[in-house]
Amino acid sequence: MVFQDSISAVNPRKTVREILREPMRHLLSLKKSEQLARASEMLKAVDLDDSVLDKRPPQLSGGQLQRVCLARALAVEPKTTDSG
Repeated sequence: MVFQDSISAVNPRKTVREILREPMRHLLSLKKSEQLARASEMLKAVDLDDSVLDKRPPQLSGGQLQRVCLARALAVEPKTTDSG
């Protein structure tokens, strides 16, 4: 699920790396190295590069943060539905 308000959807104290890995730790059986590779892959899918991995949400623009939230949602290979 991707929330409209991306600022309140993430913990501002965590890095993008931690934000992206969290759902993978809970929902997928991946090793840490696989989680990191997948995080990088998902960032590329939303047109962000690895330079944002060590940044925290307040250091990102609103658009970048929305794309991080989208990458986090896509990282666990969800079944997609159209809500509209």
